[in-house]
Amino acid sequence: MKKNLLLVVVATIFAYIPLEIIWRHALDRVPLTLHKELGRLQWLAQPSKTRVIPNNYIMIIGDSYAEGLGDWLMQVVDRGNPKFNAAHILHDQTGRDVVTFGFRGGSPSWTAVFQAPAALHGIRLYWGMSLADPDSILVFFYAGNDVNDEMARLRFFMPPDFDRARAGDRNYMYAYLSALGTHAENASAARWHPLRNAHLFDTATKLIKLLAKNWGHRRPSLDATDPLFRGGGQYREDWSRYEQSRIAFVTRDGLKRHPAPTVESFAFDTDRDIRIAGLWLQESLRVLKEKFPNSNIAVVYIPSPAGVYDLPDGTILMDRIRAPTSETRGPETRFSAADLEAADARVRKEIHRAAIEVDVDFIDTRPHLRRRAFDWGHLHGPNDAGHFNERGYTALAEAIEAGMRATSSRTVR
Repeated sequence: MKKNLLLVVVATIFAYIPLEIIWRHALDRVPLTLHKELGRLQWLAQPSKTRVIPNNYIMIIGDSYAEGLGDWLMQVVDRGNPKFNAAHILHDQTGRDVVTFGFRGGSPSWTAVFQAPAALHGIRLYWGMSLADPDSILVFFYAGNDVNDEMARLRFFMPPDFDRARAGDRNYMYAYLSALGTHAENASAARWHPLRNAHLFDTATKLIKLLAKNWGHRRPSLDATDPLFRGGGQYREDWSRYEQSRIAFVTRDGLKRHPAPTVESFAFDTDRDIRIAGLWLQESLRVLKEKFPNSNIAVVYIPSPAGVYDLPDGTILMDRIRAPTSETRGPETRFSAADLEAADARVRKEIHRAAIEVDVDFIDTRPHLRRRAFDWGHLHGPNDAGHFNERGYTALAEAIEAGMRATSSRTVR
């Protein structure tokens, strides 16, 4: 009896192994709405690579702009495993493999030092997943709210032993971030066990649970991308918030409407907040360079939507205040075009300084995005006015590619 049972177990294992190998080579065939169910290997399901395991690849680190939220995603989310962000365009334009680690709402230091390295290490825990370090790393900095997000993290989400009085101390920052970077791999491995290598089985159990959860629902929500940023149902362009606005921007074909009010907290950033956020980015880049010494690293500066368009009459912005458990908006405030230009310039100057200080490249996408907005019109919206649409992500990828070409003569650090 024991011998027969052992024979069944061994036969099952040997029958399963080929299925597991086939499954891992087919991850990029999994529909986008099911990517979250892939757990640690979800990043390899992205169709911005020649094969599942990337080679000499570009790693993108950032927030929702790196993830690719926006109207393009809303349009295609149910169409298998589609293209919908700058990583896909970069892959098509350059032929290089691209993997994007986008964490919506994340602050730059937390994402660059902890979240992305932990995700990368989580992939490497699997047997046979020999994922090399990236050839290039692009750290997205979104001017619209990354200063705000960094300051919110410092105010509300740091561990109890963090000394907030030293939040602007560069040496203290580096020590904290260096320890956080070490903790990233430990945190990734904390709940790991060898049986997780049966990824096909693990995913199948998750899908069964998902099916049971959604049983009887006419339209189940399979992924957080859908209910939070589309709301279910068929996508329809909604230009009403633009049509009702009196704010316009200049294009080659005349004036086009800019939505008002918008939620762009960058205009409310104080000089102190900008300086501290810049220092945290600077020390994050230092830690990132130490972790990936053979990777070319660049900061990609992405302007707020108000920084992309020529707004001769200014716009009305709405203050956004992040709190630990909620997000509230303050009173509507009018800013002139000169105010917005100055606010963007302050952030851009500080982020450029941080890149120079650590000797990494700086790619300013703003000039190219403004040219494309003049030529093409709306690069954001209409439903999600805070993120790029297909034209916007195309323009972003173009700007990044041009920036990488311009800095390609630099030697590997």
